[in-house]
Amino acid sequence: MGVVCAGLGLTDAPIEFENGLEVVYVDLSNNELSDLPDLTFANYPSLLHLRLSGNRISNIGNTAFHRLHLKELYLDNNLLTTLALMPFPPRC
Repeated sequence: MGVVCAGLGLTDAPIEFENGLEVVYVDLSNNELSDLPDLTFANYPSLLHLRLSGNRISNIGNTAFHRLHLKELYLDNNLLTTLALMPFPPRC
């Protein structure tokens, strides 16, 4: 299941989508997101593909991607200058 919320002028990432447990693709590109706080995507354990391109993201919380096993993450065209060492879960 995929959710496309591209170009909607969103300032925050949606907390919940219907059937969130089944969501494997989320496109939040070309919005006005500036901050991804801790546990932003915690309600989407099946998420594999995440598009965040073309926002105003300048801060990503250390656990924003906690419990995710992303195969693709797009962060191009944002305002990031640094990225913490642990925003991604360690692999076993």
